[in-house]
Amino acid sequence: MIAKDNGLSYDIVVAGLGTAGSVALITAAKQGLKVLGIEALNAMGGTGTLGGIANYYFGSRGGIYEEINAETRALQDAFHSNNTLINCDAKAYVLESCARRLGADIMLDTRVTGVIKDGNRVTGLKCLRNGEYIEIKSRFVIDCTGDAEVCVMAGCRTRTGRALDGQTQPFSNVAFVYSNNNVYTMSPDVGYVRQTDCGDLSRKIMESLAFAEVLRKNYGQKHKFITNAAIMGIREGAVIIGEENITLEGFFRNPKVEKPLFYAFSNVDSHSKDTAFEDEALLDWYIVAGMWSVCFSVGVPLGALIPKEYDGILAAGRCIAVDHNMAALIRMKRDMEKSGEAAAQIACLAIKDGVRAVDVDYGKLSRTLKETKCLNEENNVGYIRWTSGKKVRWLDNTADIIEGLSGDEPGIAIWSAKLMGECIKPALIKCLEDKTNGLLRKNAAFALGIMGDESCIPVLMEIAEKRDVYVPKSGVKYNYAHAVTAIYLLGKLAARESAGILLDIVRTKGVFDADSFKYDELHMKEADVSFQLISNSIVALARIAKRCPELRESIKREIENSLNNGFKISISLKANRHIEYDMAGLLKTYTEKTL
Repeated sequence: MIAKDNGLSYDIVVAGLGTAGSVALITAAKQGLKVLGIEALNAMGGTGTLGGIANYYFGSRGGIYEEINAETRALQDAFHSNNTLINCDAKAYVLESCARRLGADIMLDTRVTGVIKDGNRVTGLKCLRNGEYIEIKSRFVIDCTGDAEVCVMAGCRTRTGRALDGQTQPFSNVAFVYSNNNVYTMSPDVGYVRQTDCGDLSRKIMESLAFAEVLRKNYGQKHKFITNAAIMGIREGAVIIGEENITLEGFFRNPKVEKPLFYAFSNVDSHSKDTAFEDEALLDWYIVAGMWSVCFSVGVPLGALIPKEYDGILAAGRCIAVDHNMAALIRMKRDMEKSGEAAAQIACLAIKDGVRAVDVDYGKLSRTLKETKCLNEENNVGYIRWTSGKKVRWLDNTADIIEGLSGDEPGIAIWSAKLMGECIKPALIKCLEDKTNGLLRKNAAFALGIMGDESCIPVLMEIAEKRDVYVPKSGVKYNYAHAVTAIYLLGKLAARESAGILLDIVRTKGVFDADSFKYDELHMKEADVSFQLISNSIVALARIAKRCPELRESIKREIENSLNNGFKISISLKANRHIEYDMAGLLKTYTEKTL
């Protein structure tokens, strides 16, 4: 059907009025421009309203979202709400009333179906509203759809999930539950979903509501399931390829950003347990150094909101230009709200000065963002310990590093050794000979392994062969067993001599001394530990086969034989022992594709 040109024309159209889009619309309206917000659902606010997530998990403070939250709290108090968090319904009301009060137009229950372009410049949108196709012209479109839907329609380059298979983070499905005379929400991880596939999305919504804590045989009067949230807890989707792209590896090389819009802040909050299939930057940080619970600030540059080689369109929300690793950090509600504010200010300044987004005057832009503290250098805090809130101090002398490696919290020392580089290697190699302190010997091997030094291979092989499942305490939680660390590093080093040990781990289905193991949130049952041993061994063997192609066929044959004959391994999702996820298919697919 041909869309009608109804003469609708705006300076800025915001597509998607969720966490980022609602703030983008209000910010643009405050600048006195003619603005329109389009939303497929029936209310503004996204995850923080329809999604039922009333609290904040990290992110940095400052920005106009603080004003919105203050107005929401005042409304809650007026209606005697006993909610100590931001009330979702109240915030949805405040967002819409604020936008309309500022003169913004809003189209709810409206779906974007196409993009109007002039070359690589976006000049408007095609939409379906009330059964009618309409055209809306604009000087700028801000894509806040979460999955870069408008950018994809425009032809902008995007990517989704991790490099191996495009898999994104597990999702949650928030359930509203009545218990003990109060209403609260539950949001455990409940699986993986392809949210752009209508069939898979519908199936996973239904399946996820059947987990044990929600679907009980008997509810009684004191515990009742009310409903599920209108929006699922999707943590990751498509992201744009931007004029600037934020990657974890790039951040570790150089954290400085020349033109920041705001500073995001969190840990790299991955909810996946199949970490063996992630890239080395993440695995060095997670598996070797145990840094899951270390938070850090990341400057988000101007170019990360601009689709590469396109004009007239910006991205805000979780679809900005980040890699799969950084998508687990730069997705917290505070920071997504900031991204909406920043995108709107970029568009407003570009329109007022008659320039492309990529050419806006950063001096003017930064001054505007600093006025609301969306951009605040005080948020550039570096690395912070999750529990204490204290700054992480990287060790800069050999004695302190050796001391740190001698205990069961070696993460800071391991990463410090990596940062120090070549000059500390002789001291670490000497530690490999120390048979009096087992932790020092193993941790020194891990530090050498993360730096790519092959002198640690004999110690790593010894740890792997023993299937040593001692779990260090570097992080608050989600620490990996010593054997898993050793196996990963043997793969990183492509240690040919370890192939037999690794194949035996796969052949015996990752058996280990389960009686002595202390289970935790990452390892909630025996299969969780076995899966880490098996998956990391298969990936390590694939890396060995890449370096030693003459071993490829025999390695592949051995792994395939081990994974045949009805092999299954079902693991728990993080912090949810009630839902099991079969990983046998992933292991087989990886073997077929890689070997």
